[in-house]
Amino acid sequence: MADDSDINATAASVLGFLGIGPMTGWDLNDFAQISVGNFWSMTRSQIYRELRTLEEKGLVEGEDTGFRDQRRFSLTDTGRARLREWLREPPGPEINRNPFLVKLFFSGELPPREVARLVASARQLHEEHVARYEEVLPMAEELSPFAAATARYGIAVEKAILAWFDEEPWRRA
Repeated sequence: MADDSDINATAASVLGFLGIGPMTGWDLNDFAQISVGNFWSMTRSQIYRELRTLEEKGLVEGEDTGFRDQRRFSLTDTGRARLREWLREPPGPEINRNPFLVKLFFSGELPPREVARLVASARQLHEEHVARYEEVLPMAEELSPFAAATARYGIAVEKAILAWFDEEPWRRA
């Protein structure tokens, strides 16, 4: 068995999802998109890569489901122990890459009408995020109080961002 001590946050997220129950890579991707997709990006290729690595480390085990050679993965006892270790580690710095803010920073190069269009499109995106979090909140509440708290955090953050849009200079000008 390979060393299981060093896993990245995406791999740890895969372990966390498999802690909920066995899933295929496809199922895991779908569940990730509706549950943490607003704040944690995982591509299907990353998920399958992590599943292979985690299986090599003995943290998950896969079984053939018979349908199109799909494999359902389960968390091993070692995987659950490593997930718990990772959860106990400090979260580390957030990595925030926000294309809208980079564009806004340099928007003095644009006429006001184009800045307004940029702002409107960004605002719409955040309105969609609120709606998405509100849509998944009932599922999150069924899953666990921590999943529900995560969804409510997302709603609160997105609503704060929407309030920021209402207070900034383009609204006062």
